[in-house]
Amino acid sequence: MEQQIQTLRNERDEALRRPPAPGTNEDLRQELDDMTRDARQCGEEVRGLRTQLANALTLAARAAPAAPQAPEDRGQKFPDSPDFSGSDRTQLRGWIAQLRMVIRHKPASFPDEQSKMRYAFNRLRGIALGQILPHVREDGTIGLEDLSAFIQLLEAAFGDPDRVATAERRMREIKQKNREFSQYYAEFQVIAADLDWNPSALRNALRMGLSEEMKDSFTYSDMLEELPAFVTVCQKRDNQIRQRRAEKAAQNKESGIGFASSRPPPPPKAPEIPPAGTVAGYTGPAPMDISAGKRRISAEERAKRFADGRCLYCGGFNHRAAECAARKKAQTFKAAGAEFKEVGTKDGSEESGKD
Repeated sequence: MEQQIQTLRNERDEALRRPPAPGTNEDLRQELDDMTRDARQCGEEVRGLRTQLANALTLAARAAPAAPQAPEDRGQKFPDSPDFSGSDRTQLRGWIAQLRMVIRHKPASFPDEQSKMRYAFNRLRGIALGQILPHVREDGTIGLEDLSAFIQLLEAAFGDPDRVATAERRMREIKQKNREFSQYYAEFQVIAADLDWNPSALRNALRMGLSEEMKDSFTYSDMLEELPAFVTVCQKRDNQIRQRRAEKAAQNKESGIGFASSRPPPPPKAPEIPPAGTVAGYTGPAPMDISAGKRRISAEERAKRFADGRCLYCGGFNHRAAECAARKKAQTFKAAGAEFKEVGTKDGSEESGKD
């Protein structure tokens, strides 16, 4: 329709440019009026068609299902990415995965690569922060191309240079031991993610790390070849073993048997003997044996103590033997029935306690 209108206009302009022939003015004027009327009519038809098209598009948009929109952070709680310091290199892969999830979850908060890198930079600490710091400009921007270049720089510094060899070594060392099978299998999957092993090899590696009880449970049954089926059977067996273990523990508790242990039983306790020098029924600590380790003093030692002004009983200062607290305490224990030995002189006679 637009093309027809333009054609009519071109013909009109061409007619106006041609010099009029004698006796044709009336004809030309009539033809021009007809063309103008046709152009007006065509314009009205075009406007009508445009209106119909706009109404049709509006109805189609209302009837069509809403297009999926990117998730917004408003009204949704999502934890921030954890910090990464570089002290534990094994945490790098998990940190990168969490960083990407946070950025993908909040597209409105990270409209460009600089905002993504600034957020990642603020989650770094320690030596990891120092790895990116030289690329930070004075205006606060980061002199890297995008977030991928940012991550590659961290992987070059803190990533495992031979991830496959490390995974193979860990696969040989991993054991279930006393853990639940679900915990053992979760660690197994993390290691297997770095290995390009076929399902049969993974199944054999998984079986080698099982606990002894789990291995014994397969003694009279065939090993399943498919890895998913084998994992399902292992999970059921582990639950059954733990359930049976709990039943035995409950039965032993009711019967008073107790748990069987591979450790040797503790040695029997020696019978408690009341401390010497205590009265019948005394349950407190034993009295201090004042005479323990004492020896008979010689005449020279006795003379020296006397000359130095020391106690002839304990050898202390600022008191005499008659006032010696140690001697009085020993005498008290002796009166209560304690065995007591007096410190005698060289010839075996009892000290008088007099200076």
